[in-house]
Amino acid sequence: MTLNLAVLKYDLVQNSNTLKITNQYTYDFEKHQLLSYDNVIKLTHKESKLLTLLVSARGNIVPYEDIDTIVWTESIVTDDSRRQLFHRLKNKLQNFPFELIKGTGYKINI
Repeated sequence: MTLNLAVLKYDLVQNSNTLKITNQYTYDFEKHQLLSYDNVIKLTHKESKLLTLLVSARGNIVPYEDIDTIVWTESIVTDDSRRQLFHRLKNKLQNFPFELIKGTGYKINI
């Protein structure tokens, strides 16, 4: 049910297998991988889920509630857990166009 919600809400069914985010970063929807200059970036399971959700939103804000539901499917999440996950992802991806929308959610500037 959660995955179906994400597919409908964030149009996870893509017309193209890849999305160029910046000159450095490309996202492969088929393999669920982020590439930096054609090199695969290794991400944890939750980092990958968060990134897929943000990339799939294609520049739209993804509210905290949606992130919590999709990334933490089986557990309760705290604000601190969400911030730590985002911080780890941001540290791995230098110059990635993340944006925090205070009090609302996150988005990627595409």
